[in-house]
Amino acid sequence: MSRAVLDAAPCDARLAPWPWRRLDAASWRALAEDAAAGDFTLLALWAGAEEVRALLRDNDGAILPISAPLIAGRYPTLTQAWPEAHGFEAAIADLWGHQAEGSAAGRRLDHGLWPRATPLAPAAPATPSRPDWPEFFPAAAGEQWPHGPAHAPFLPPEHWRLHLRGTKIAAAARRVGYAHKGQISLMRGKTVRVAARFAARLAGEATVAHSLAFAAAAEAALGVAIPPRAAAIRAVMAELERIATHLADLADILGAIGETRPAARTLAALGELREALGAAFGHRLMMDSVVPGGIAIDLDQGGRERLLSGLAPIEVWRQRLALPDAALAGRGIARGLGAGIAGRAGGLTGDARRSPGYRPYETLDFVSPTATAGDARARARLRVEEIGLSVTLVRHLLARLPPGTLSAALPGGSGEGLGVAEGPAGEIWHYLAIGGGLIAEAFPIDPGWRNEVALLAALTGAERGDWRLIRASFGGGVSAIDL
Repeated sequence: MSRAVLDAAPCDARLAPWPWRRLDAASWRALAEDAAAGDFTLLALWAGAEEVRALLRDNDGAILPISAPLIAGRYPTLTQAWPEAHGFEAAIADLWGHQAEGSAAGRRLDHGLWPRATPLAPAAPATPSRPDWPEFFPAAAGEQWPHGPAHAPFLPPEHWRLHLRGTKIAAAARRVGYAHKGQISLMRGKTVRVAARFAARLAGEATVAHSLAFAAAAEAALGVAIPPRAAAIRAVMAELERIATHLADLADILGAIGETRPAARTLAALGELREALGAAFGHRLMMDSVVPGGIAIDLDQGGRERLLSGLAPIEVWRQRLALPDAALAGRGIARGLGAGIAGRAGGLTGDARRSPGYRPYETLDFVSPTATAGDARARARLRVEEIGLSVTLVRHLLARLPPGTLSAALPGGSGEGLGVAEGPAGEIWHYLAIGGGLIAEAFPIDPGWRNEVALLAALTGAERGDWRLIRASFGGGVSAIDL
């Protein structure tokens, strides 16, 4: 039934490079209630003033953006088919005020402190909302353990509620929103180049990947093709960011189990890489180096040599590293859930560099490592393997950088676009609607939305003492899902 519903929907080619499938309200409901929805992966769910939108991928890898009209500000929930819709639906209620029928989603971003409720609604009320999150699980027997949102330095601002039975975690709940910045409102009405700076600041651990996905969405909307040299240097930056973020996550994992010396060596390798990135790109995170239309900074011979010197300590680190498998194995198991490292460690194979794919990865011969155990050990080992793969890709790309220009001019036109990039934690998508060269609508889609379901599953049934390790093994912050 699901496939038939989507195949029967009219296509709207205003969205590039994948056209909208325009459903009516009845078709959306049929999709939401259809057991065959398991043939699709839900990548994102968001809204506009008068419609609800979703991004699906079928089992063959086809990308299917869909939309349907709202009925009196309401739409049928998708949580029956896709549990990961829960967080999206809560954010839609906070930002646009639209309600998902049949969903138990409460507030996600608005803690009752915003000066205006539903800020993305056409006529946002000036009165703030009221907080609705109970202090503890309302009807749960046993010990209740709150944790956060204020943590030690560098941990995400998130408030956890753990319901304990003895030493086991019987249930886990997480509240985010503490890093809310109003990113979508800040992008609206800006030129594409100015709005790109907000995309770059969504998440420090994935500034390049978010910039790539935003730029790809803008380029699709405006029909711009970037030069080959820009595409190659973008890939160099993305792989270097993957290495850096994996190193930071591995240091966190090692620290969580008391492996202080390996953690220190990992941070030392990361520090040398950051120094090289700062020398080559003028910023240790490479922030604002990717811009719509291409790149903002070139790599000369000195920059390439500096990057290669920054990779050398990482290769030494890999040879010396011995992961403490006994301390990681069997902890925090989650299979068949999530994106990126979390998904590939538990039997999934998704990698946006391969499917749907984008330049220049179609010319590169590589296979993303996978595992099936779905535990903290698998997630740690995949990070080590991906670091090795990314080092190889960077060396290959640097040795073959094509000549040419760095960027293409952006016309001041209108259009809708979707862009994708594989970030350190999984695939990142950006949706943009541009009118007369200005951002009319935007929605950034971080893998943290999908990985939340995997993280909660990994914590359920785990030992309380493993909580910190399990959280560290998933990595990722919350800034990019706090919007």
